[in-house]
Amino acid sequence: MKKNKSSLMLYIMLFLYACGANQNSDTLKKSQYEMTLTLPINSSKSNLTVEEKNKFGLLIYAFDILKQDKLLSKQDTLSSHQNVPTTKITSLINKYDRFRTWISDDAHVQEQKKLANSFHDAYTFLINKQNELASNQEIRQYIEGAFVYYSNDKYKGKHKYNPRLYGSIDPSKPNYVDLFFDNLITTVIGKYDTNEEIFQKLKEELQNKESDTYKRSLALWTD
Repeated sequence: MKKNKSSLMLYIMLFLYACGANQNSDTLKKSQYEMTLTLPINSSKSNLTVEEKNKFGLLIYAFDILKQDKLLSKQDTLSSHQNVPTTKITSLINKYDRFRTWISDDAHVQEQKKLANSFHDAYTFLINKQNELASNQEIRQYIEGAFVYYSNDKYKGKHKYNPRLYGSIDPSKPNYVDLFFDNLITTVIGKYDTNEEIFQKLKEELQNKESDTYKRSLALWTD
């Protein structure tokens, strides 16, 4: 009788252990499944290198300066005259603002990398010119100086515009640096509507040294 009781207790213990093992296994599988679902979709996304950050940052900085010193100034000038439409300029500014917000988002790091790399040739050209003609300035300060003559009188009073630093001898005409970035905004960003289209066309225009942007600006700067 005692032997039968002992055997029964052994069977019960084995059954309970087996149930517990299955439950632990199911819990483990569930936890592993939940962890898989919470992994980021693009876990291999890499950050920008220092060089890529410098290139991308300078491109956006130049666009910002152009918008502030030229486009907004032109918008204010036109709006002060009756019957002069400012719709095109306003649309261009809005397009740029939307594109800037879109590409600056962390979700578009890969687009930032591609745009930075496509800007490589022009960036190198500008760095070389800055080192040659304005070595006492940082590259952003040098680029900003290309748009000084669009600024208000108060700003101009503190910043002397020297067209020779940008491949021009006539202070009343746009210089090559101004023309380069202006063409990118007015003919590329201004022509396309979606952020994806603007990104693709901007990348293509920057990569192609035979593009209209280069031919009308930096390619003319031969001295």
